[in-house]
Amino acid sequence: MEQAPEAQEFADMVFDTMARMDRASRDALVAMLRERLLPDVPEAQVASGELRCPVCGSAFSALTGTVLEYSKKELPVWERFITCMCYNAPLDLIAEVCEVTHKTAFEWRHRVFATVDGYQDRLALSGRVWIDELYLTDSDIVRSADFVQKRGLSKNKICIAVGVDESGRSVFVNEGKGMTTTERTWAALGTRIARGTHVVHDMETAHNKLVRELKLVSETHNGKALMGVPDKQNPLQPVNHMCFLLKAFLRAHSGFSRDDLDGYLNLFHVMMNDPADKMEEAFNQCPSLRSKYADQVRLWRMGIAM
Repeated sequence: MEQAPEAQEFADMVFDTMARMDRASRDALVAMLRERLLPDVPEAQVASGELRCPVCGSAFSALTGTVLEYSKKELPVWERFITCMCYNAPLDLIAEVCEVTHKTAFEWRHRVFATVDGYQDRLALSGRVWIDELYLTDSDIVRSADFVQKRGLSKNKICIAVGVDESGRSVFVNEGKGMTTTERTWAALGTRIARGTHVVHDMETAHNKLVRELKLVSETHNGKALMGVPDKQNPLQPVNHMCFLLKAFLRAHSGFSRDDLDGYLNLFHVMMNDPADKMEEAFNQCPSLRSKYADQVRLWRMGIAM
């Protein structure tokens, strides 16, 4: 609900005043506000952050539906956990740093994957875009007893579509096993590149439908002829560099199951497309939340929990 200008002006004045107060004074003011604004809510319930739905009576809190739901660890522990993941730390090391069991670290990793799932679906590269494919050996197959090494881009390889635009935004999509095809390229990048974009790519014929359907301005280069060309002179360098970074990231997690590949790709996408303000990113994705929670977020940034 849109706030009246007078109410917003008053709220701004209050927040600016609170920002200049010491912690004890702020806590005293917050306690008074709680008493005045939430007279019918038990103190223990307010302190725990627990609320109840007025319709069904179900209990919930600000953490419901997030990675922190049901977690007994404080936010700084989660911050260390996610930081370790972003720095390619092995799961055993993460468990030791965060002082949790290996089982807990494994579960937390999948909570993080569930949180970042779908992030890439909301991004469309635009302007000048570079695309290519990265092929990785499927370690699940390599570890099997009946593994047979095959030449070329066989089913032993996993294909990942990689794209980056001139602003540095990037996408990483799992296309499946074996060499890319027209339909798989279209499924991976068809909704992740804006129409009419200038696309720079190699001479892969699987890109043709992408160029045709999205009316892209195509600039092709012979990848093999560019081998050995200095990076500054290589027209495919932006996507080559992104492939190098992705390969290094996945190599650091070489023991993971390929069933988790999409989760790692989504996590890497978040790492490489880090917004300046995570809360602003959340508000941009769900504009209705801005007017509802903007004031609470300002308090939270001052270390005050309402």
